[in-house]
Amino acid sequence: MQRSEAGNLAALIVEMRPEPGPVAGGPATGVDGKQVFDTMVQGGPMAGRPSDTTPKTKRRSAKGPETRMRLLVAAGEEFADRGYRDATVRDICRRAHANIAAVNYHFGDKATLYHQALEYAALDSAQRYPVPAVENESQPREQMRQFVSMYLERMLDEGRPPWQGKLMFRELIEPSGLMDGLAERYLKPQFERLERVIRHVVGNGPDAVSVRRAAYAVVGQCMFYKHARTAISRLTPTIPLDAEGRRVLAEAVTDFSMAGLESLRGGAPRAGSAG
Repeated sequence: MQRSEAGNLAALIVEMRPEPGPVAGGPATGVDGKQVFDTMVQGGPMAGRPSDTTPKTKRRSAKGPETRMRLLVAAGEEFADRGYRDATVRDICRRAHANIAAVNYHFGDKATLYHQALEYAALDSAQRYPVPAVENESQPREQMRQFVSMYLERMLDEGRPPWQGKLMFRELIEPSGLMDGLAERYLKPQFERLERVIRHVVGNGPDAVSVRRAAYAVVGQCMFYKHARTAISRLTPTIPLDAEGRRVLAEAVTDFSMAGLESLRGGAPRAGSAG
């Protein structure tokens, strides 16, 4: 994504979200919210914002930020439902109550619209659910619980627009080529943070591949409750996934993960771990 495109996108998030979530910050997240908005947006985080004296008719025109945001959200929903190949600009405009010319004006083409919808989903998630900063490395269980809690909120919080997680998952299974950049900016800092916690528990015995596999195992538990949510509700309806249920689940996943990590402490890597 070009700098000007990313800047416009970040400005829109500031502009259009009435109650922004917590902003990710610090080296643990890799996505400093203030830096994102101050650095990415040319002229500052509110660049392009219509002034209070702007006539309402102009604010609501096809060239205004409201139309741009409607298109961005409608595109995210359409791409999440149908995928990039099958989604059409016409259907996106129908969802957004906008005309095709507005897509050309704000984004240029379908590919750029998809890129920005995907970037928006990743950036919004990083804002809403920041990776917890390191406060006390002598308490690895609490660090693990905080990380698991954050990840479960990203997966299960119904306050997040459902298309965002669905679009990100679709990009994972049907990659468009954007995942490399997103992984570098958003996923890599998360895994590095988690691996630090794991390494603190297991010591220097296990090799890097074993630690990475352990990190995948922790994240995999969280993702299971997202992607198997319907099956879980039928097989075990007594496991709630509301706010309190997520809190209890975070404790359970943390306990299970810590027990598994203890088995790796000081041990030699398993056969085949180098592959």
